[in-house]
Amino acid sequence: MSNYDENPQIDNCGVTPRNLAEQMTRDMERLKVHHHGSKPDYSAPAFLEKGAKHMRDRAEQRDAPDGEKSMGRTVAAFNALYGKDLTEEEGWMFMVLLKQSRSSQGKFTPDDYEDGAAYFGLAGEAAAKERQPK
Repeated sequence: MSNYDENPQIDNCGVTPRNLAEQMTRDMERLKVHHHGSKPDYSAPAFLEKGAKHMRDRAEQRDAPDGEKSMGRTVAAFNALYGKDLTEEEGWMFMVLLKQSRSSQGKFTPDDYEDGAAYFGLAGEAAAKERQPK
């Protein structure tokens, strides 16, 4: 039996060898080198599919059992601290703008576009929830 088996939590953040290995596998998949001269797929559907995959991965890692996402809590805390009245949709749109800003400088980073697509989808979900007639 290894030390990890005896004491599976390896730091105070709740990281275990198993979830660390799972995260490393996901990271390796994202960084996978394309063999045999094939080029990465930078088509619009590929960015959307990768954005959706990132959302599924993050939901598995971080969402509460009832599906609650973090932006609602984030916006509520921001509003309380700064006396503002941002909505969840506006919080997601802030993240879209962050990714747009990042993508406009430095070298091309696919993650900016993948996450941007995901954030825009989350903003749409929040807008539908907040602004549709009840």
